[in-house]
Amino acid sequence: MKFSELNDIVKENAREDIVEELYPDYIQQPMNDELTKELKNITGVSGLKAYIDFESDASYDPTMFFGSLTAKDIKNLPFGDLINDDTAVINLDMLNDEELDIHIDGDIEYTKEEMDAIESAISEWYFDVCDKLQTYSNEIISYFYSDEFIDEVFSDFDFTEEGYLEDKYLI
Repeated sequence: MKFSELNDIVKENAREDIVEELYPDYIQQPMNDELTKELKNITGVSGLKAYIDFESDASYDPTMFFGSLTAKDIKNLPFGDLINDDTAVINLDMLNDEELDIHIDGDIEYTKEEMDAIESAISEWYFDVCDKLQTYSNEIISYFYSDEFIDEVFSDFDFTEEGYLEDKYLI
């Protein structure tokens, strides 16, 4: 039986079952895709991927991103004036909830003082972008838990008369 064929009470039970049994795993990828689009809007960079950590302990904002910045990208970012290398590539990755791994490949060797200033500027920019992504994720997460989203996504799945998914492993 399709979702649309369920009566309203059973649909509500089905929605609750879907959220309880399948979330947050089911919405992880759609959320990450939506956050990655917003990340491109915020930064103007297309080579970055956003990620929301639904397993976080809430001691930090669970939204982060990773990827590489090319020399072309770098020139258009707030710290671009600190990187004087047309071959530079900056790789970004979160090591844990507070530590950003910044790796710069290029032709120029920077002094310790220069690297400290570069890493500080990149970190400031990175965590500012993460704050914006977290705000956006807070705004859109309600949609991913909405009846509208659940009804649309699960409309083609088969349900029992009681409103349980026939096969949860298809997801």
